[in-house]
Amino acid sequence: MRDVQRIPLHYRLFRHIPTRVRLLLVYIGSPKMTVGASAIVWDLDGRVLLVRHTYRSPAWGFPSGLVGHREDPGTALERELGEELGVVATTDALLHAETHAPARHLTLYYQMTLQGTPRYDGIEIDAFQYAALDKVEAILGTQVGGWLWAARAAVGHG
Repeated sequence: MRDVQRIPLHYRLFRHIPTRVRLLLVYIGSPKMTVGASAIVWDLDGRVLLVRHTYRSPAWGFPSGLVGHREDPGTALERELGEELGVVATTDALLHAETHAPARHLTLYYQMTLQGTPRYDGIEIDAFQYAALDKVEAILGTQVGGWLWAARAAVGHG
């Protein structure tokens, strides 16, 4: 039997609060973050799809978008790729997740399959290219994580 006196008073009181109030208190006291989803799309030569965003600096990146309230991240990404590149996209697997603490942002990277040929919308995306992984760092201006090399190898482009 547990020693009730060792449990802090606020925990003992917390269990007597109605569930809805407890959930609200946890929500209010929890850190808030935005969530984005990015697509990793390979061509037959093992190159990855990059797009040039009209509203970002740096402009080049993976196709991506913000996940809406109560929206499934994969569904959000499929919607974004349809809107921005005019293709039907299918979410395959979650490859990686990373946080950017200063911006309080979580990015989920999904491997995606496209049906159709991408074309940019000229509004959010004004160019795209497939790039070899050893060239991606120079284009993006940031290091490519080992997870991306492992994902490329996993689809047979090792």
